[in-house]
Formats: sequence, C-alpha cells, structure tokens
Amino acid sequence: MSKINILGKIFPDAVSIFTKETSSLEDSLKNGIIVLDTNTLLFPFNVNKQGLKGIVGAYEKLVSEEQLFVPAHVAREFAKNRAAKLGEIYVSVSRMANSQRDLKRYPLLSDIDDYQEVVELQKSIGETEKKIKEKIKSVLDTISGFERNDPVSAAYSEIFNNNVVYQHVITDDKLEADFKYRSENKLPPGYKDGSKTNNAEGDLIVWHSILELGKNIKKIWCSFPPMANQTGNTI
Repeated sequence: MSKINILGKIFPDAVSIFTKETSSLEDSLKNGIIVLDTNTLLFPFNVNKQGLKGIVGAYEKLVSEEQLFVPAHVAREFAKNRAAKLGEIYVSVSRMANSQRDLKRYPLLSDIDDYQEVVELQKSIGETEKKIKEKIKSVLDTISGFERNDPVSAAYSEIFNNNVVYQHVITDDKLEADFKYRSENKLPPGYKDGSKTNNAEGDLIVWHSILELGKNIKKIWCSFPPMANQTGNTI
C-alpha cells in the first residue's frame, strides 16, 4: 500500500468530518448491532451464578432480535484463553487448602488455662480445616473435569450459533498486507501489537469482521468494549 495521502485513507469522506452526529449511544444500542470481544466473553468467569444468568439473559434477548454477533476470531481467542482462566480459578481455590494454621506446642505453658483452651480450639479448627480440604479437593476435581461444560461455556453453547458467530471474509494475504501497512504507519487497530509473537493481528481481524458485518447488515453498530477506529478515536 502507498504511503501517499495517508490522511485521505483515514478520512475518505472529508465532508463527514463536519457532519453532526445523528445517532446517540442509546439509539445505537436499540437499533444497531453489538459485537463482543474476547475479554467480554471471558468476564462471566468472574461473576456468580446470578450474574451469569443476567448476562446470558441479556445476550439471549439481543440474539432473538438479531443484534448480537461474535467474530469467529474472538471465539477462537476465547477457546484459547478459557483454559487459562479455569487454571487461574484452580490455583486460587487450591491455595485455600494450604492456609491451615499450625500452633506450635509449648509444654512449659501446659498449666496455663488459657493456653489449654487455645490448644483445644486449635484441635477444633484442625478438624474443620480437614473437612474444608476434603471439600476443596472435590471442587478441584470438578474444575479438572471441565472441558467445554464449565458454566460459562455451557451457557454460551445454548445461544451462540451459526447466526451469531461471524467468520470474516477477508483473506489472510490481505490481512497481512493491511497489518504491515498499519504497523509501518502506526495506524490503529493493531499496530501497537506489532511486537507480539503470537496473535499480533488479532485486533485487526476483529476490526475487519466488524466492518464486514456493518456493510452486510447496514445498521448502526458498536463494539463492547469500544474499539478504536482508524483515527484512534473510540466508536
């Protein structure tokens, strides 16, 4: 791609620069399409059952109104990061089993009533913590058994179908050329990820997916979280 007239490529329609915005965020949410990114898909791993139910309910409503889309690349990133997210939960839960307190015994203090009471309380705590460890092991076994049936993935499997997951049309060759051009000219999205050794072009693939969706559906569209457009401004 030529480096001549880069601003012309960023702002192909100069008149629109001075055009008053005609759609509010409220209108966009009501009448447009919503495109989810990977972090948004992973977020429910941090909420409780009720929170997940609320999120899924909102998604189901948007799907029924044909407003919700998940780029195929986002789905693939979710598949890659889901295991890491479950791994974080596993490690966090396993640490709970290592928090048992152990009181060092001092025979010299055995005649002190308060010390004896502390010893008895410690025994009671020890029995309780033993039960806690057994329950934690059971929880860890359940987490280890998750494949695609963890609560979040199971919920998504009910709503994200062929009509929701969008496979981009742009070819790998065109993506590579566009990524190189943007990296050389420091144009978002994607150029800040140029140093990554893996999935550096991820944001650009999602961007092109959104552009294709907007062109095909011809509705107002917005992404969650908001993405930057070619000027670096948030849409």
